[in-house]
Amino acid sequence: GELYLTNAVITENDAGKSGGGYAACPTSQTVVRLKNGAAVYGNKAKTGREVHINASVIWYGNSAKPKYELAESMLGGAPYHWKIDDTSDENGRELPHGRLHGELATGELNLANDVSEEGIAAAKELAAVEIIGNHAGQRGGGIGSNGDVYIGTGGQIAVRVKKTWKDNNNARGNRPKSVRVGLY
Repeated sequence: GELYLTNAVITENDAGKSGGGYAACPTSQTVVRLKNGAAVYGNKAKTGREVHINASVIWYGNSAKPKYELAESMLGGAPYHWKIDDTSDENGRELPHGRLHGELATGELNLANDVSEEGIAAAKELAAVEIIGNHAGQRGGGIGSNGDVYIGTGGQIAVRVKKTWKDNNNARGNRPKSVRVGLY
């Protein structure tokens, strides 16, 4: 199956093991986009308080490679600050931007986040769907899926950037030939 969800708040859910807010099985594709997206925060689980994506298929003896894409910002525009939420040495470290999308070859991706009160208020104003106060014995307190889940709309956006040099018209001759710009 496929779930399409827009303008959602997923909070105050809990799972006994992982994925208090959202849990995806290895057969799932997970796409969370900023535009008309979701705010996933304040959920509870032993690991992956907010998000759990699993690539291990123990009962079949092999692994799937679920694709995922996670927005850097939640509904309303506040940053997510996705953090590893598991028992590994990386626990508590912010997930690098390059790992917000890809294909999970093995294991699990368990995430929590820190969101501001202002960000939560902005998300609540835009929310049309609330997934609140649910419980799962193992995984997926708010949403548990073995199908594809698409939260939000649209894909990449184009942004025009203009670099203005403030170096007295390259008086010292230090200006590089090119500049790479990252937009977050």
